Amino acid sequence: MATLTATLDTHGVRYRNGGGTVTGTFDTSDNVGAVDDIALLPTTCVLTAFEAFSETGPSSLGILINTDDEAATVNGTVQIRNNASDASTFRFIAHFLGS
Repeated sequence: MATLTATLDTHGVRYRNGGGTVTGTFDTSDNVGAVDDIALLPTTCVLTAFEAFSETGPSSLGILINTDDEAATVNGTVQIRNNASDASTFRFIAHFLGS
């Protein structure tokens, strides 16, 4: 279990009406079944949706929002379960409430 690092796009955080979106990329390892997390936003933000797609070919993830790698509730954090045997780069967009 580890913390993944997200690289946010330039102007990747956009606020609007008490919430907003954040976009960027993150890399996974080739460790099938690994459970990691991304501390994407402060805990004052509640994620309402998270979408990710592979930029490096076929791959699969399991995602839980507002949950860390130990299954604890942590606002602004995304749990990532790697279901692929290859390291991949994913592009994401997350929607949130709060600031």
